[in-house]
Amino acid sequence: MKLLHYMMMALGVILTSLFIFPVYLGAINTKLIMAVVGLAPFVLYLLRSMKSRVGKAFNLIFLVLFAGGVSLTSFMAIVINNTNDTTFVSYIYSMLVWLIGAYTLILYLKKIHGELSFEVICMYLVVTGAMQCILALLINSYQGVENFFVRWHLLNSGDVEYARRADRLFGVGCAYDPGGIRLAAISVCAFYFIRSIIERFKLWANLLYIAGIYLIFVVGNMISRTTMVGFVIGLLYVFYNSGIWGLRIKDNYRRPLRFLGWSVVGLVLVISVLYNTDLKFRTNFRFGFEGFVSLVETGEWKVKSNESLKSMYRFPDNMHTWIVGDGYIDSTDKDPYYVGKRYKFYYMATDVGYLRFIYYGGVIMLFSFLAFMAWAAQTCCSYFPRNKQLFGVLYVLQLAVWFKVATDIFCIFAIFIALGIKLEECVNLQLNYKKSDTEDEV
Repeated sequence: MKLLHYMMMALGVILTSLFIFPVYLGAINTKLIMAVVGLAPFVLYLLRSMKSRVGKAFNLIFLVLFAGGVSLTSFMAIVINNTNDTTFVSYIYSMLVWLIGAYTLILYLKKIHGELSFEVICMYLVVTGAMQCILALLINSYQGVENFFVRWHLLNSGDVEYARRADRLFGVGCAYDPGGIRLAAISVCAFYFIRSIIERFKLWANLLYIAGIYLIFVVGNMISRTTMVGFVIGLLYVFYNSGIWGLRIKDNYRRPLRFLGWSVVGLVLVISVLYNTDLKFRTNFRFGFEGFVSLVETGEWKVKSNESLKSMYRFPDNMHTWIVGDGYIDSTDKDPYYVGKRYKFYYMATDVGYLRFIYYGGVIMLFSFLAFMAWAAQTCCSYFPRNKQLFGVLYVLQLAVWFKVATDIFCIFAIFIALGIKLEECVNLQLNYKKSDTEDEV
């Protein structure tokens, strides 16, 4: 029975990966498949919740309305500007797919463990992130592994070729900035729960947990340097809460900090050996930690992408664009009627999140997206009021990342919202059961 349980847990990790880092199976991606599977149970939950008036279904209704606001402002932008770039018009659909897919994942994990907790979900997130990093190393080191995933269409050959030219690692569905920001969010969650996990689990599990955090940090940066943002924010949170700034470390943080501190020694040794013996690792490490390498070798902090990012800060020069945008966010080559300077990848040649939203739908669209993400964090807080700090930090991460790219982390919020839905559903069922027992006694 233990073997079967471990096999189900392994499948849980795979499903978590297919949700957070979706891949295409034919013409449909895995998060959509999971959403289709969980649609009926999710609708039943909504019906029961609204009927009993006990649940927080109204929070979900407002969440849908805020997502609808993003879609509506995007639609207004393309209508007013007479463009055909519908990238964010269907955001409400995308949001529902993420949410229902997360509900499917939580249903499966509850089936395995019986009871779910924040710590269990966090362990799955960390193991999933670490698994993607291990896959990235294997794909980079062994051509046979890469060929296997390409043959099964889990990797796009064009993306693989581009990543190779850029000396970047990539996992299965985990690549570039979208993969990086999700690894960053996982890092934040990992640091937030580090104290409770180290208190709850055995020594070997704690060592693996810390190893997973550092693996995501090192290899995650080789995939996308956006990962660094989440690691730094998470580490600052631990330092702030532990009292280390005032040189008075809280008792419940002494053990986690010892684990983190001593494991740095092992991390440095491993990196030193690999850097000096493995050419591929050295090349990818120099990409992931370009700034640190430059600082050591030249005494100056230089990162090529930072210079490129500075050139992308091009602000609108007219009030129309500031208010309702130009109706473009991606390549203008998709619009045969576009007249003006052509942009092959991003409109106005900027990848900066805030600017892309403004150019697409103006400050109206930008504020609608900010409000949606804020309400997603608020919905999580309504389910787990004791963990408000986590969702506040995740929201800060989202705000920070949008200075660089336009990717959002709603998929991570969706997992916690789905967890809250399921836990509340169980409580409501228990209340109804007790109520029926009382009526029978009467």
